[in-house]
Formats: sequence, structure tokens, C-alpha cells
Amino acid sequence: MGSLDGRIAWVTGAGTGMGLAGAQHLAAAGATVVMSGRRGDVLEREAAGIRNEGGKAEVEALDVSDAPSAQRVMGAILRRLASRPSASAVATLPTSAIDARPTMP
Repeated sequence: MGSLDGRIAWVTGAGTGMGLAGAQHLAAAGATVVMSGRRGDVLEREAAGIRNEGGKAEVEALDVSDAPSAQRVMGAILRRLASRPSASAVATLPTSAIDARPTMP
């Protein structure tokens, strides 16, 4: 059992680079990783790699700069969480430019 068993982690920018590395580490620790990014084909390939290593990975392709798409994906993740009584948290790993923008007061 991993330290994140039963948890869902949403990783943006998960197709390559730091986002992919984060998704791989979270999956290795036991989390079900929801991988997001713009290139669905890349996400599907990398999610298959995580599953081949025994991890749990799902894909939700989107452009995080499109707020309605991001809200749709978050809603889907929250519905999954609600349907799993043992799932206790959603973790996100911000790796995209939109996540790095400062918040305005």
C-alpha cells in the first residue's frame, strides 16, 4: 500500500516535464492520478505507461486557460471523489502558466 492509496490527484500539464514526473510519483505512491493538459494523445500514452507500471491514471484533456473546461473537469473529479467513500482528498500539482499567475485581491 502506498501513502496516497484512496486519494485522487489532479495534475495539470501532465503530458510532459514536471507535470508528468509529478503524476508518475503520485501514482507510484498510490494515488489515482487525473492527468490534464492540451494534448489528449500524449496524455493517453503517458497514462498507459503509468497503468503498465501498476498505477492508476485517468485522462481529462483540457486547456487550463479555459475556465469552463477547468470547472467541468473539477466537477467530474469531485463527483468521482463523492462516489468513493474511502477517497479523502484531491491534491493538485500546478504546473501550467495559468496556475502561476498571482491572484488579484
